[in-house]
Amino acid sequence: MEPKTAYIDVKQLESSDSQKIIDCVVSKVNAQINSANLEAKELRYVGGYKLIGTQWYLITDGHELEKAVCAAFPKLKHYTNLPREIVNKVLSDLPNFVPTDLLELFQKIQNG
Repeated sequence: MEPKTAYIDVKQLESSDSQKIIDCVVSKVNAQINSANLEAKELRYVGGYKLIGTQWYLITDGHELEKAVCAAFPKLKHYTNLPREIVNKVLSDLPNFVPTDLLELFQKIQNG
């Protein structure tokens, strides 16, 4: 992975480079939360990616996680509604990185 990989370049990353991004983000955010639950969890994405994350990241309260993410990456603090920005920007620009769990949840809701 190039040190100056741009946001939109993520579309073309190999799984190994995507894993490096996840590892970096999880490490920086966990430095804010200090979770001891480092149990590995497979993450599946619409584009066929299978990556490894940690259980604590997936079960942490959303507000607590948002605070930790913003503390780890201070430039994100200027977004007044970070979750909405992620949905509007990231998921629309990078549909292959939509978690399959999220897609399945929306399909269940749609099908009643």
